[in-house]
Amino acid sequence: MLADEPTGSLDTDTGQEVLRVMRRINQERGQTFLIVTHNSAIGKAADTVIRMSSGDLVGIEAHANPLSTQEIRW
Repeated sequence: MLADEPTGSLDTDTGQEVLRVMRRINQERGQTFLIVTHNSAIGKAADTVIRMSSGDLVGIEAHANPLSTQEIRW
């Protein structure tokens, strides 16, 4: 599922809930999410972060222990 700025205009509590639902769907149904965001805090909850700049791939990070959504603040 492609999610373009799913927490863009949300307060932290509502944004955390959106991410919690996405994580639950991922774990229960095996659904992959591609989240596009400018919020680097959200990347800390992801399994993998792919960074791009001006259309170029500039880095890939794998997180063995991503943060829980409750731990993320923005």
